[in-house]
Amino acid sequence: MNTLLSTSKLTVSIGGVRVCDALDLVIDPGQSWALLGRNGSGKTTLLHHLCGLRRGHTGGIRLLGDDIDALPPRQRARRVSALLQHSERGFGRRVIDTVLSARHPYQPMLAWDTGPDLALATRQLERLGLTDFAQRSLQRLSGGELRRVEIARLLTQDCPLSLLDEPMNHLDPGHQSRVLHVLGRQCVTDDRAMLLVLHDLNLAYHSCDHWLLLAGNGEWLAGTREQMADEQTLTGVFGHPIRRIDSPAGPVFLPAL
Repeated sequence: MNTLLSTSKLTVSIGGVRVCDALDLVIDPGQSWALLGRNGSGKTTLLHHLCGLRRGHTGGIRLLGDDIDALPPRQRARRVSALLQHSERGFGRRVIDTVLSARHPYQPMLAWDTGPDLALATRQLERLGLTDFAQRSLQRLSGGELRRVEIARLLTQDCPLSLLDEPMNHLDPGHQSRVLHVLGRQCVTDDRAMLLVLHDLNLAYHSCDHWLLLAGNGEWLAGTREQMADEQTLTGVFGHPIRRIDSPAGPVFLPAL
């Protein structure tokens, strides 16, 4: 089993705020991680560093054994895919063209999309209930439809490691369930793993077996969800009382109102 991503004494700051201090993190194949913390704790900033979109940290980040900052962009894009927090509608591009753009890291310059590329993109649209949207302009999509198109593009990139920033944005409960099922089937396998930035503790518990908590001022906690998902820990991280209610279907987390 080869580690997909590891950090060594990683320290990240933004705007004078310490996001994490000396973070040691290991993401192995078969794992699903939730990145959790209160608003403004730096979850998005950390994700950008972990996928190579932002530099300026101290310590190391290794992607499939290589220093992420030393990898050429095309090689990096074959190893890690990222879903960013804010959606882009482009200039009226079609859904199928948007999803196919994920294949560019694998193609020579000025190459056309191949039959296998189109088949892969079409399968991902089908899995997310978007077959009938393939020829539609991004400008004609709702927020939730656009989010699913972006997730289809991430899956079409077909990387060992997937990092997703608030993938449930704009999705109703039914589509949340479908997306999490698809992500779990495709991104958590014997040779793949994923990390999701989430705000809903209940979704985090039922979709991710490991949690990384940003507690503020550079402090962090990482481990299995059962190690992390207790009332005292969560109350401290979120600065607000969190109650855990255990049931036969699993725990339910409720913030005090």
